[in-house]
Amino acid sequence: MIGSTVRLYLVDDYLVIADHKSADKLIHLFDGNDFNYVTSIANIGQGSGEITVIDSEIQFAYLDLDALI
Repeated sequence: MIGSTVRLYLVDDYLVIADHKSADKLIHLFDGNDFNYVTSIANIGQGSGEITVIDSEIQFAYLDLDALI
């Protein structure tokens, strides 16, 4: 599920893993308290609502992670 090139972020109550080389979803969410898997978001692609690339300066401040679950 998670590749070898990732970046870790703590956002609110979540551990966010940005997986630049994932085969399906680019962002994986885990509960920040017990590290249980929550969900994966951000489909890879060029269509509406899809992401083609995550750069090294990704910012999650504008995301309401609770609304994405």
